[in-house]
Amino acid sequence: MRIGINGFGRMGRLSFRAAWDWPEFDIVHINEIAGGPETAAHLLEFDTVHGRWDQDIQPESDAIWVDGKRVSFSTYPSPQDVVWKAPEVVFAVNSSLHSYLILAYSDADQVTLDVGFYYMANAAGRLVGTLLSGSMYLLAGLPGCVWTSAGLVLAAAGLTLFLPAKQEDRILTLHFQRSSEC
Repeated sequence: MRIGINGFGRMGRLSFRAAWDWPEFDIVHINEIAGGPETAAHLLEFDTVHGRWDQDIQPESDAIWVDGKRVSFSTYPSPQDVVWKAPEVVFAVNSSLHSYLILAYSDADQVTLDVGFYYMANAAGRLVGTLLSGSMYLLAGLPGCVWTSAGLVLAAAGLTLFLPAKQEDRILTLHFQRSSEC
């Protein structure tokens, strides 16, 4: 399966490393808006938690070479702008969604507080998730963990229905309401 990765932050790089040795996966493209291929290649090789990745990694102007295999690289701000068909990507991993949601739903004046709250909530969520998955594994084994995860994914999807409209959408709606009253 040919894979593209959108967002080459920590999760994107760890996904890349994890999938690299699987013959079923062929990573062919990376889209990352920050730093370019040089920075991405360096961060892929050196991870502060997992250490140095023992692969030959070389940057190019529009690609990263890993052990002699070329992985194309783009810097589009939106995943919609990436031409995923050119490298014939079958599946695209989007590891930048949470960052988009933070900025999309943050007030410009409070973005620092909102990002800080996000990371605090993320840490608490990981702790609760670890405790919950351990408990479920002890109670019901692996099937219990999988069903619990599926339930939590559905609950999270349901909660997104209650997210407020972004500020621009609210302003546009208010403008149209006032226009129709005239």
